[in-house]
Amino acid sequence: MDTGIITINECKNDGSYLHLYFLDSASTWIAYGLSAFGLRLFVKSEGCMSLRGFSKKLQMPCTQVGEDTVPLLLQRAIVVRHISASYLLVRMPDAVDRSAYARWTDKLRGGEHPKFDEDIEISTPVSRYVPKDRFIPDGMSSFSRQVKRIGDCILAFVTLIVFSPLFLICYIAVKQEDGGPAIFKQERIGRFGRPFNIYKFRSMRLDAEKFAPS
Repeated sequence: MDTGIITINECKNDGSYLHLYFLDSASTWIAYGLSAFGLRLFVKSEGCMSLRGFSKKLQMPCTQVGEDTVPLLLQRAIVVRHISASYLLVRMPDAVDRSAYARWTDKLRGGEHPKFDEDIEISTPVSRYVPKDRFIPDGMSSFSRQVKRIGDCILAFVTLIVFSPLFLICYIAVKQEDGGPAIFKQERIGRFGRPFNIYKFRSMRLDAEKFAPS
């Protein structure tokens, strides 16, 4: 994709157009800037899946959708122009709210998100892509599971009290190392595909991604 063309298209965009570009490597469509926000609003209204993120190269938010979303989009569009096999221009009934777009952009730009590729950082929670009915059976009865749950909670509570002085020392040590947050938070997937947050002491430097292997 020509980043110059993308920038020009979004500079001219009044908020009612969606410029979509096809990614051969992922077989998906991606939009940037105001187009990304308009596409994001559409997929939310239709209940479709999407990836939202921020392109550091273009300094724009981006939204990525699957090929199955495009037919639904074309049904809602007023004007559709197939410029090429990899570029689609769509005009929607209503223009997006620029103030809402600005807030959305700031939110995506300010976060620390996993990288989709060398340019785009994705902010979509991983739980969106895990089927809720996919889990590993534990082979336990309901009674056994409840007993284990109670035992786990009691053990965790006692351990927390016993090791709390050590936890406090670790917290202070990590905090004094570089002044950054001592606790690292990350979403994981649990039983029945339910998301939950883990908390642990941060062991990496704040800018660790910059020094990761390319």
